[in-house]
Amino acid sequence: MARYRYQALPEVPGAHPVRLVTIHPGLFNDDMILSLQVVGFTKDLPVYDALSYVWGSKPNSKVVYIGTSDKANLRVGQNLKDALQHLRDSHRERVMWIDALCIDQSNDGEKSSQVALMGQIFARAARVVVWLGLERNASGVAMKCLEDIGSQIDVFWGGLHRISPASDFEEVDLSIADPNSDLPWNETQSHAVAKLLHRSWFDRLWIRQEIFVAEEQAIVCCGPHQMSWTVFRKALRLLYSKRPTPGSFISKAQARLTIIGGLVFQMRWTHILSIRNVFENAICLDPRDRIYGIRALLHGEQQAICGAPDYTISQKDLYLNVAKKYIEAYPDGLTILRHCEWPSLSQQWDGPSWVPDWSTKASSHWRYDSWASSQIGGWFEYPRFRVLRVLGVSTTVVQETRPIPTFYGHDWGLGASFFRSVAGNSVTSPEYPSGVSFVRALARTILSGGVSDFMYVEDGNYPTTDIAEEVLTKVIQGEGLTEDDFIIGSAAQRFFKRMEWGSGGKNFIQGTGGYIGVAPPSARVGDEVYVIVGCQQPILLRRDSAAAAKYSVVGECYIEGYARGEPLLGNLPDHIGFSVDNRSQSSRTEGGVSRCFRDLRTGMLSVEDPRFKDFGVDLNTFLIRLNNEPGAMLTLAPAVLLECIEGLRYIDLI
Repeated sequence: MARYRYQALPEVPGAHPVRLVTIHPGLFNDDMILSLQVVGFTKDLPVYDALSYVWGSKPNSKVVYIGTSDKANLRVGQNLKDALQHLRDSHRERVMWIDALCIDQSNDGEKSSQVALMGQIFARAARVVVWLGLERNASGVAMKCLEDIGSQIDVFWGGLHRISPASDFEEVDLSIADPNSDLPWNETQSHAVAKLLHRSWFDRLWIRQEIFVAEEQAIVCCGPHQMSWTVFRKALRLLYSKRPTPGSFISKAQARLTIIGGLVFQMRWTHILSIRNVFENAICLDPRDRIYGIRALLHGEQQAICGAPDYTISQKDLYLNVAKKYIEAYPDGLTILRHCEWPSLSQQWDGPSWVPDWSTKASSHWRYDSWASSQIGGWFEYPRFRVLRVLGVSTTVVQETRPIPTFYGHDWGLGASFFRSVAGNSVTSPEYPSGVSFVRALARTILSGGVSDFMYVEDGNYPTTDIAEEVLTKVIQGEGLTEDDFIIGSAAQRFFKRMEWGSGGKNFIQGTGGYIGVAPPSARVGDEVYVIVGCQQPILLRRDSAAAAKYSVVGECYIEGYARGEPLLGNLPDHIGFSVDNRSQSSRTEGGVSRCFRDLRTGMLSVEDPRFKDFGVDLNTFLIRLNNEPGAMLTLAPAVLLECIEGLRYIDLI
């Protein structure tokens, strides 16, 4: 029998031809008979389902047949063959879109054009079918357990993903939604769920856009068992809310839950600056798919920045193009520098240090909100190929660096020893350069600024600076903390959870001028912390030994006293804090919101940085624009910036 040969897709202006596969009726063990048809991707598309699955380790091990009369064979993977057998109906045809069958994988040109349509293909499917694989390791038990808990809760998929008992379930077990109650599973059930969560579908990058562009119409199948994706995802969200008590399912499954967390907490729309954080644990074989594989989850303007999929260009050129287009698109586009970091010995990145290597995991995560450039937009130029010239202020030089110990929950001896060595005898004395006590500055630093009164979004999961200082003082002074202190929502639990998020895997640094901060693990003595105009995070730079004004990007950092525009505009008045301008949603910013200023005495909001009053530039036109366009930024010529900002200078990033 002949091997099936794909015919080139016709070039029809405006029609965007695609293939659909028809699964012909048959019994479970019958030969798999399929047919392919080319259709225009227009409003008159036939009704079809789209399959989200994993190719597997044996991509060409099984045979299916194309055509009902003059049949030709086509080899597919074992996992796809299993899915086809379970999805085939015994009496009627089923039309689907399946990438391994509907795209000629040997044709890079076709692959590029079809990949560009994949987001729309899954969005327009009548239903997305998730195939987790065959029934094994009590997966039926696991599906039943997850469906049971997922049906009994509601999740508000906003910024906090809040959980409450289901409002439309007749007999709700209220303990299910209680974060301090254990899950109602025995050992067999817990083991089955753990095994299910290790299925390879959860790790695949491409499934992210496949499921999230059509999540309301999606179902999850494992062997003969199925449930809606909505219920399945709610069940997974619940697992993250439970307290990891010793010996519990949650404590045993924490490592796996961390890996698949990006899938659970991902929102419909993402941001170029979120790619590493949200998708880093997802797996793809081609590093270019770190961009192309999530493109449908970006807003239109950011899809344009990524460009249409083109598998003829190299990874390095793709990443460079995306970085340059992002910097050029936004007044604070230089914030992309926060996603660059000094490569480890295991990394092969040989591109410019100011271009993120999206193919690698970040060595550490940063979950804090900084506004280091405030409302001043960036300036840049490319004096030479692969060189980015910017304007910045050097704030401090690293004099000492040490790893921050990783502990959460119970190892207080390790934590107390670290904090005492850092704080010394400064528990109450106002020794920090900003005038607050050193311990207060340390409390905010060790959380990388993750305190509710410092952030521009009010969040009950974050402690206030007062609470953080109180908990830290207890630890330093050796006061005991008990299990009761770590009930979810308690002061100590919030502090140490935010510490785990804010500084886990990072280094504590002390710099010139008495400043302290949190930096990447690659930080060295002699590195310099810069606030760069147009970049909203302080950036750690390493001077090139051969040229005075050339630097490589080491990574973003948090420096207490330099995260809110102080080097560019001076200190904010004590009574001024940050808030959110609810008049607009911004696709430009990572959080999707525009920031404004709040008078803590009166509660009044203002879109203007109060420090602009002393900036020495006529800002009337900008202020009119700012009131009409929340999130607007002030862009000035370099000569004006150099005159207005003390210590500002040109630096070249290589």
